[in-house]
Amino acid sequence: MEIKHFLYRLCLSIFLAFSVAGAQAESHQLDPTGTPTSSDQSVTDVLSTIRYPLYRLSENSVDGVFRLRSVEGTSAFEFGVRKDEVVESAVLHLRFNYSPALLPVQSHIKVMLNNEVVQVIVIQKDYSSGVVAFDVPLDKRLFEQFNHLRLVLIGHYTNDHCEDPLSTTLWADVNSDSELEMNVRHIKLPDDLALLPAPFYDIHDQLAVELGFVFSANPNLETLRAAGIVSSWIGKLSDWRGAHFSTHLNSLPKGNAVVMATNDSRPDSLKDYPAVNGPTIRMVTNPADGISKLLLILGRDNKDLLVLAKSLVLGRTAFTGSQMEVASLQDETLRQPYDSPRWLSSTRPMKIGEMVDSPERLQVFGHTPDPIRIYMRIAP
Repeated sequence: MEIKHFLYRLCLSIFLAFSVAGAQAESHQLDPTGTPTSSDQSVTDVLSTIRYPLYRLSENSVDGVFRLRSVEGTSAFEFGVRKDEVVESAVLHLRFNYSPALLPVQSHIKVMLNNEVVQVIVIQKDYSSGVVAFDVPLDKRLFEQFNHLRLVLIGHYTNDHCEDPLSTTLWADVNSDSELEMNVRHIKLPDDLALLPAPFYDIHDQLAVELGFVFSANPNLETLRAAGIVSSWIGKLSDWRGAHFSTHLNSLPKGNAVVMATNDSRPDSLKDYPAVNGPTIRMVTNPADGISKLLLILGRDNKDLLVLAKSLVLGRTAFTGSQMEVASLQDETLRQPYDSPRWLSSTRPMKIGEMVDSPERLQVFGHTPDPIRIYMRIAP
């Protein structure tokens, strides 16, 4: 019994180490007969500002500086817009230096968003003495869920038709303090499990995942185990973005969160919620802020919670609607040594295309193209 109690305290303390544990929050009650949010998205009045340093949107900087070279030197940046956000306005804060040999007026920098030219910055002679600062407004109508921003240097150093396109005088450097600023309006998404893993993880988000986990006042070891499985699922998806998990005992935080509850062990916000007859998953709007979502992981007991957690991780279940009851999973075949999907296979040759998430990663253009970078993991 002492060992079990010790393991419980150890598991809980590890989970709380990543969190603001036991945070005091206003009590919010979930409506047990709550009608799911309409299938239509609704725009809210909540606005926020997001700032992305350009060096975070591309792998091809040198100490945060992007080097535009040759007559059509290009740097490309990629970023997304979350499903629960819409861009209201955006500005590219551009800071750069350029070669004093560039011809004024004939030389310029094109700013392009999703293959549309949004502004041409004409090189002026009096700019070459220091850092040039330009604020480029970006038309909100050009934004998509996944966006491509490009800076193209059209450089000339002579009026001679025999100009060398690879001359070392054709250069401009975009400084590390350049950034993209977006003002976004938040959208209230429908209560639809088909959106999973969004909005708890959104593939188009460049920022670290922030996700709360809600428990009763005294969660047991198996409940924490199920929560650990769900958090590992989110952690795998977040990849390079990182993930920050907070825990909340008997209180609902603002923002997206996962609620772990059995019929006998629930946070107060679910005290009037009807008992479930099997592993049940439901998406509801968070009453703490009226915009974000709660993912309710509900069960008769801890075994049901584990079934739901594993069904999320394995991805075998087609979730749909606002609520679903999940059938019990068959015993999973044990993985073979060193066969993790995140590692290079040690049993067969692998194609380079298997090591990148998009074929575009293997394509470069221009007189002085950026290097092709391929990242890989091998078994320890």
